[in-house]
Amino acid sequence: MKEGHLDINQFLFPREKAFTDLHLLFCERNLRTILDVGGPSRAFNIFNIQNWIYRYSNITGSQKSHFIQDDICNSKIESDSFDLVCSNDMFEHILEPWLAAEHCVRICKSGGLLFHITLFYWDLHNSPIDCYRYSHIGLTHLFERTGKVKTINCGYYQHKKSKQRVIYFGEKI
Repeated sequence: MKEGHLDINQFLFPREKAFTDLHLLFCERNLRTILDVGGPSRAFNIFNIQNWIYRYSNITGSQKSHFIQDDICNSKIESDSFDLVCSNDMFEHILEPWLAAEHCVRICKSGGLLFHITLFYWDLHNSPIDCYRYSHIGLTHLFERTGKVKTINCGYYQHKKSKQRVIYFGEKI
């Protein structure tokens, strides 16, 4: 490896371990409310349990009872209202991700969890727009810059034989 280049293998965070760690911490802390920003996402099916309250938000979507119409960059969702604020493949589609991160942290209850999966390397895909790719450093910074989050872990996982996604796992302090 060339001098100055970062070996991302040292930051591997297997998806299964990430979700297991999240699920265990969620249960240990007796957390109950989940907001899936940009959802619904099949990635968070592990939380589809009867006594947990799952909601998803998006700019547009269905009018189902668990749907909240909201723009995460200008969110009107009440502060400190969810135990877990999560997203899957959403942050690459946001023009101002620092605003989205600030609102995710604001919406999360103190002692609650933040869990976000986004792209490190992937083809361009407009849905409706495609803006960013993230390293573990950049994604961590988006949340830690609020001064209200402690990072539990952040790293990459393999998808389709290449290291393409990055997971951020943090706690609101």
